[in-house]
Amino acid sequence: MDQEYWFTKKSKQFLKNIDTLYYSIYFEQDMTSTSTDHAVYKLRCFLDELRNVKEEKEMIFGDYKCLFVPGRFSVYNYRFNSPDFFDFFVAPSVNTQDTPGAILQLRSRVLWEDRVYSAVDASLDFVRAFCAKFGLRIREVSENRCDYACHTNYLKDPEKFFDRDNFVKMWVGRVGRTTEHTKVYMNHITVYDDDSTETDYVAIGKRGGNCFIRIYLKSKEVVQEGYKGFFLKIWHESGLINRYDLFCLEEAYKEKSWAYVDIARLRWAYENDDTLTDEVKVYIKGLIDDDKADINQIHLAAKTYTKPVTKIFNIEFQVMRSMSKTFQLIPRDNEGATKRLYDYLDNYSLIYDYLTRESFRLCRPDQNDTNKSRREDIEFWKRLRSAKAMEFRKKHKQLKLIRKYSSNINLEIRKKRAINALSCFGFAMNNDPENSIMDDAATLLSILNDNDLDYIDRRKKKLAASNREVIPDEQKRFRSIMFLYDPDNDKFY
Repeated sequence: MDQEYWFTKKSKQFLKNIDTLYYSIYFEQDMTSTSTDHAVYKLRCFLDELRNVKEEKEMIFGDYKCLFVPGRFSVYNYRFNSPDFFDFFVAPSVNTQDTPGAILQLRSRVLWEDRVYSAVDASLDFVRAFCAKFGLRIREVSENRCDYACHTNYLKDPEKFFDRDNFVKMWVGRVGRTTEHTKVYMNHITVYDDDSTETDYVAIGKRGGNCFIRIYLKSKEVVQEGYKGFFLKIWHESGLINRYDLFCLEEAYKEKSWAYVDIARLRWAYENDDTLTDEVKVYIKGLIDDDKADINQIHLAAKTYTKPVTKIFNIEFQVMRSMSKTFQLIPRDNEGATKRLYDYLDNYSLIYDYLTRESFRLCRPDQNDTNKSRREDIEFWKRLRSAKAMEFRKKHKQLKLIRKYSSNINLEIRKKRAINALSCFGFAMNNDPENSIMDDAATLLSILNDNDLDYIDRRKKKLAASNREVIPDEQKRFRSIMFLYDPDNDKFY
C-alpha cells in the first residue's frame, strides 16, 4: 500500500471565501403601488402574466437564460433561477423608494469555483439585461447579506475543543450577548451508542440578527445534503483532505449518509490495505455485504481497522445589511450605481479582521488576566485570522476538471436513485424478487402512455434549458450564462 499516495495532505490548512452573497437592487423609477411609470407598468404586466404559471418556465432576457420558478417569497413574489448560479427575486411593488425592488442571491458554487468578482460581474450583467427588457434604470446596488466562510482541517479533537467548559473560557466577543454579563450559544452534538460524541453545530447569536456565527462540521453537511459535491474536489486540490478521505466522503456522498462513511472506510481497507490478515478481510467483507449488519459493529470495526476521516469544519459569519451599513468602508475607485457593492467587496480583509476581532474570537484560557478581552488569541484563531482569502483565478483546465468531477459524482447519485426506483417499481408490479433489472425496465416501458412520454420529453427540454450538469461531457457548455468553453483551444469565452 502506498502510504504517501493515500494519506498525503496539508495540516492546519484554511480556505477563506464568501460563501453566500445577497445584494439589493434599487430602481430610479417609482416602484410604489401608486406608481404610473411606464417601465414599471410594463414590468407589472409581465409579472401578472406569470401569476398563474404552475410549473418552471424557461425565460430569456437578452442573451441570458433562466427559469421562472412559481411560488411566493414574501413581497418578492417572483423568482428567476439559474441553477448553481443565482436566484433573482422581484417585487411588483414596494412600500417606499428606500425599499429595494429586487434582490439577487449568488449561490456558493459559483462563488467558490469562479471567484467572487466574476460571479458578481456576470450576475449584474443578467440584472441589466432584465432591466433593459422593461426600460428600468438601476439607481443603486448594495449588499444585503454576506456569509464569510472559512473551511479548515485544523481541529484534530473537535469534541474536546468545543466542550462546554473549554469553549466558554475561550469565547470573547459581542455576538451572543443577552445582557452585559450573560451570553448564549447553542451546541448540537451527536451521541453514539458507544458513548462517543460528535460536534455537529455551534451557533452564536440570532439567525436573523445583525451577525450570526455558525461553526459546524461542513464535511457532514456536504455528505448528507448530497448537492455540493464540488467541495470534495476543492478540498482535495487544496490539501485539506487526502485521497483516502476523498474516497470515503465520495462513497458516503453518493448515499447521502454520514453513517456510510464507516462502511466506506471498511470498503477501502478491504480493497487497498495489504497489511490486514485474510481473516480480518473476511470479517470486513461480511460486514460490508450484510444489509442488516449492526451499525455499532460497523462503527467499531472502522475505528479498529482504519484511520478516521479528516473532518472539515466551517467557521462562518453571517452579516446582515443592518450591520454592514454601519461599516466605515475605505473608498475605492468604483463608480456608478454599483459603487457601494464593489466597495463592500473590496473591503473584505478589513471587514473580516473586524468580525474575527470584535464580533467573536477565541482567546487563551490559561492566562491569568481576569479581563478576557486583553488575553492573547489561541493559535487556531491566529491562523484563521492571518490566512489569506481564496482567489479562484484557476486555470481553465482546473476549473473544467472540478466541474467534470462534480458532474460525474452527481451522475452516480442519479444512477443509484434510478436503479432503486426501478427495482421498487418492478417488485410492486410483479412481486417477484428474482426478476432482473432488464425485466423491470421492460415492464416499465410496456405501460408508458402518450402522456408519460410527453412528460419525459418536456422534462428533458427543461433540464436542457436550465443547463443542469447531468451528463459529464468535455465539450459541454457549462452554464452558458457565464461563459462558453472551447475544448480545441482549452479556452473560456
